[in-house]
Amino acid sequence: MARQKSVGKTKPTGRRRLKKSRDIEITEEARATYLARLQKDTVFLIENARIESELRELAMNYPAIFVKFFNRFSYLSLLIRNDFEKFVGETRPNRAKEILQDYANYSRRFRVWLTRRSDGSFRPVAKGPFNSKFRIDIVGGQSRPADPEASGVPVIFDELYADNNLPVPTPHLEEILATGQAKFVQVEDKSGRTVLHDIEAIAYDPEAVTFVLHKSNRDYLFCLVGENVTIEGTWKAAGAAVNSLQARLYGRRKAGRPRKIEKLKKAIDLRQRGGSTSQKEKAFDLEPDAKNLASNQAYFSRLNRILRPRLRD
Repeated sequence: MARQKSVGKTKPTGRRRLKKSRDIEITEEARATYLARLQKDTVFLIENARIESELRELAMNYPAIFVKFFNRFSYLSLLIRNDFEKFVGETRPNRAKEILQDYANYSRRFRVWLTRRSDGSFRPVAKGPFNSKFRIDIVGGQSRPADPEASGVPVIFDELYADNNLPVPTPHLEEILATGQAKFVQVEDKSGRTVLHDIEAIAYDPEAVTFVLHKSNRDYLFCLVGENVTIEGTWKAAGAAVNSLQARLYGRRKAGRPRKIEKLKKAIDLRQRGGSTSQKEKAFDLEPDAKNLASNQAYFSRLNRILRPRLRD
């Protein structure tokens, strides 16, 4: 479908147009690459299994809420955020509300959403945007697209703030953006009255790295880098602090023996099959070797503790 022409003085940006076939191919390649990376992430595999268990609980105990949620809100875009929060706020009982909130946190954390297969299982789908540059305008304390498309131009809602043509300050930044290891967000905020201005006024130090912990639906970590910070000194020391915070806040361990991914996947699959199979039988199915039976039973016990629903007081 051809892109409609802009009207008035607004210039076409080409940032959020309906995608051509090659654009779609690139996006699908990015989705596949991201999902393949998640399948090697033990933290994701464990959290995904926990969320799937909670959704099965929701379907069994609160089927009407489950159906309404999957019909309207399983894909959590910015455009339906307020409707979703209203839906969760009105949901009763509290256990159903907790499951919906857990799903939202999972979806935002790993940038995925879940679809239902015909057999009742779930399939994770990578959620965009897959852009590396974003531009935001602050108007009345709220974020707005800095260069909105003209009226009548189709918009891809995942890319409201994306701006692939945004120039960045240095070639080195452009290079790391091209690798996919970094993203760049330019916030245009001249009001002087937003929380960003407050943070800068309170905690910015030209000689230091300021860690900003945003405690919201989950913990987010920002770094405000002082203009005199050196890579060899302060920034290197800050890297060690980042590692410790990743471990404490997100369970990301950089040391120790890594989990065996395929064993973990198989154990999760055996656990989710349910039925009358005993844990001893599942332990044998995991590794059909009698000498490993006791250790595999212990392995399942640990996995069950990890995947236990996180009930709130």
